[in-house]
Amino acid sequence: MRMGIKLALFSTLIVFVGNPLLGAQETVSASQPKKAIVCKWTTLGGMKYFLSGQKVDGKDLEQTVFSLKDAEATRLLKQSEDSNTLGWIGIGGGGALMVAGLIGLNQDNHPNTVNPVWATAGLGGTVIAVAGAFLLQQGRTSQFAAVQRYNQVIHGEVDMSFNTTKMPVMPMLAFGMKF
Repeated sequence: MRMGIKLALFSTLIVFVGNPLLGAQETVSASQPKKAIVCKWTTLGGMKYFLSGQKVDGKDLEQTVFSLKDAEATRLLKQSEDSNTLGWIGIGGGGALMVAGLIGLNQDNHPNTVNPVWATAGLGGTVIAVAGAFLLQQGRTSQFAAVQRYNQVIHGEVDMSFNTTKMPVMPMLAFGMKF
């Protein structure tokens, strides 16, 4: 039982430590004419955004979306920032509790028992870290929705599909995602 808890906590810790952090990125001026933001998905890097062939992220993406003065796009981007902040706090705090639980379980002087304090700290840290990961993903989803809203306002279209082409009005048998 004790080894199983240690293994579960350790493997969860490895998953969250292995998550790539944001690195240095190129900057794009917000004074450029309003063009659509191109979304590109990469397997390991996730969603990347490009404006006029240059990668935009962080403050540049924020300035570009805020330049529209669209309430919905602004709300989505602020929700994204809030979710990202809470997500990283949850992952950091949960990771710290997982490490404390692992260290505490290894320092236990009674080999046939599990100290409930350390087990609770470790398992609680795992739950908090997983919740932080979900919040982080929610932030990325909100950021994508803000970019889609930006593109929708730029093009002046009401209905946009996932690949930013206008959906046909005629009845059809198909599966599509609509925002």
